[in-house]
Amino acid sequence: MGPSALGSNLQPIGTTSYLVTNVTPGSIALMPLIWSLSQEFQSDSTFHWTIAYAAITFMVITAGQILENLGSQIETLIDQRLFKGKDSNWDRYLALKIKDEYIAQRYLRTIVMRLKFELAMIPAIIFSVALAFICAPTRIAIISNDLLRYAVLASPILAWYLYYEAKNSVKVAHRVRTTLIDAHSKAPAEKDS
Repeated sequence: MGPSALGSNLQPIGTTSYLVTNVTPGSIALMPLIWSLSQEFQSDSTFHWTIAYAAITFMVITAGQILENLGSQIETLIDQRLFKGKDSNWDRYLALKIKDEYIAQRYLRTIVMRLKFELAMIPAIIFSVALAFICAPTRIAIISNDLLRYAVLASPILAWYLYYEAKNSVKVAHRVRTTLIDAHSKAPAEKDS
């Protein structure tokens, strides 16, 4: 999670910001799947469109969150290459205090939100696949068998990726907490000077 993840979080996240950073990329990434589903089930009168719309909405939001994490990883790689061996301003920036709050506190809230998302999605994927297997043989099947096969194949990869991202989030949260502790411990000494 790189420095730009903080930029959008200096203010509470608004609808426009959320649409730009999560919903739009998620929609673009899933557009071929959404189009394919609409073509496949267009003439099927038994297809449950309400369930499909809800599922697509959640898939778009989930894809957007994952893409935002990937974007932060790309930013971190670029930052490391550009400033390799040079002093990074990142920790000092996090230690800055705006009004009554350190910048790092706001950033930490964002990291914790991502971490909770990543950790909650792992069992959600497992549950979803199990439920799909339970529903598939019945007449309540929501998705086609081909789509079910792809989902089952993709779910361990997605679960592993979310676990990987959760480990990174924990590392970043630890670093930010350390920066906050250091900034807080230095603050009283600076006031006495």
